Amino acid sequence: MADHVQVCIEFGEEPPDAELQGDVQQHVYEFEQPSHSGDLLVAMNELRRRGELTDVTLCAGEQAFSCHRVVLASCSPYFRAMFAGDLMESRAKEIQLKDINPDMLKLVTDYAYTSKITITRENVQDVLDVSDRFQIPAIKDACCEFLEMQLHPYNCIGIFQFADTHYCEDLRKKALDFALSKFNDVIENDEFVELTKDGLVEYLSHDELEATKEEHVFEAGMKWLRYKSEERSQYISGVLEAVRLPLIDAKYLLEEIEGKEIVKNSSRCLELLDEAKNLQHLLQEHGVVSDPRVTPRRCVAQKVLLVLGGKNQTGSCTTMSYYDNRTQAWLQPEPLPMEPRDLSSVATIGNYIYLTGGAPVRLSQASQREKLKDVWRYDAGVSEWSKLAPLHQGRCGHGSVAVNGHVYVLGGFDDISILSQVERYNPAANTWDIVAPMLKAVTSPAVVAFQGKIYVFGGFLEDETVGFAQCYDTDTGQWTLMQTPPTCETGASAVVLGGLIYIIGGELSRSVTVFDPASQKFFQTGEMVEQRLLCGAAVLDDRIYVTGGVSHRLSAEPHDTIECYEPKTDTWRIVGTLPEPLYQHGCLTIYMSNLNSKQRQQQHTSGEQNTE
Repeated sequence: MADHVQVCIEFGEEPPDAELQGDVQQHVYEFEQPSHSGDLLVAMNELRRRGELTDVTLCAGEQAFSCHRVVLASCSPYFRAMFAGDLMESRAKEIQLKDINPDMLKLVTDYAYTSKITITRENVQDVLDVSDRFQIPAIKDACCEFLEMQLHPYNCIGIFQFADTHYCEDLRKKALDFALSKFNDVIENDEFVELTKDGLVEYLSHDELEATKEEHVFEAGMKWLRYKSEERSQYISGVLEAVRLPLIDAKYLLEEIEGKEIVKNSSRCLELLDEAKNLQHLLQEHGVVSDPRVTPRRCVAQKVLLVLGGKNQTGSCTTMSYYDNRTQAWLQPEPLPMEPRDLSSVATIGNYIYLTGGAPVRLSQASQREKLKDVWRYDAGVSEWSKLAPLHQGRCGHGSVAVNGHVYVLGGFDDISILSQVERYNPAANTWDIVAPMLKAVTSPAVVAFQGKIYVFGGFLEDETVGFAQCYDTDTGQWTLMQTPPTCETGASAVVLGGLIYIIGGELSRSVTVFDPASQKFFQTGEMVEQRLLCGAAVLDDRIYVTGGVSHRLSAEPHDTIECYEPKTDTWRIVGTLPEPLYQHGCLTIYMSNLNSKQRQQQHTSGEQNTE
């Protein structure tokens, strides 16, 4: 054997000009083997496989697993506390783990040595349970990711409840979001009726629930009650509290909810129904009510401007279009199902649009046409039209407005004369009745409701504009003539904003007249950019939007512009254009499904691209 020879290497001093000569010498060299930690784990696993240097045996059921304490302690705080402390297990050669599935213990010990684990639909719940016990967050996170990939309408409620039990907050949120977005499918699966009472209330009351109609939410709650009716009937008031009752159609509220015995027998339910009716009335009175029960869920909570019908440059318009003021974009138009007509009128109750009367376009002159009696209702939540009970008197050029859950139709023109007659529609009964007539018959007036009263400004009578205003008290059923406005217009529109009534448009000027119901005074406000007769007007986001119209009665060139009034600065400005020039059209605001809004926007964009 050769003798070991020690060789001494002497390093001379670095030449002072070494750097300048490009001959820099390194005095320190730090080496790192990237695969060392992985190699170490592989080596430890090989030692485990051979049973070498293992110092503890974990037992579960009839199976035993030889391991190295240091590997287990490095992977799991549970084992670190067991082995590094003064517990008996820190010295024991064999440790019996109770209530642990041997297959799960094998998966965990294999993971400690390999960093790999196989998660399946069959074992994911057990794996997550054992990862919780041994405090291995990486495995728990992997289980949550796997469960997220498995989300489906038939299992999302179960995954939500499982995540809630195991404090998996991210998975809980994603499962809940999924269940909320798949409402129509979720309620058809068995997991839904197995929800706890608290789970049901949380689900049905959630603002993100994608239910386009509150009637569907109520029906889902009743399905849950019927599943175990004897046990769950005591929770009927809790179910109703989760439903936004003021947003339900009045007829449905009366017949399908208030008429149920289980509801009649609950004083709390009757109280909730009374509150809902009062809120519906307030919503009609003021347009905005600060109560979460009258706020549509987010899936239908995008308030948009809607224009429908009317006349364009070539004839009658047979579509309705939605305007998103946030993007200043028009969404895909929707056809109207009824025959083309002129001089019809529209009003809204909640998210329902009521279209009444009009003159068919079959004949050229409105005076020669038989006036229509038909009435249509549009449900914006599901984008459906339905035909309702007809008016007693066919008419066109009339006004319409909603007060206290009823639709009022006022004045207009029939086949013979200008009308003073007023009809009132009851949605719950689908019936019309005659109420006190106006003091003065008018056609094309500006009509608006505020605090239980209907205001009728101006209008047209026997070839001239009338110079008065009329007010109807819906509580007393009495009409009164009001103070004469500074200017009385025909073909104007009226809206309520901030407790004031704005009378907009007409052929006399660009000025806007404001009426203060509290003081009973009229005054003028900022002038519009353009003069408009037979225009549309509505309030959206605390601003007034005015659409289309013509400059004067004989004009055949309607405007295509949209003006917006900012009350803070008392100024008007042009903010956009209509899809086409329009006048004599309906203009109002509704809540639209955000999903429908996105789909219509995509369709509209696609249509524009296809025409280019």
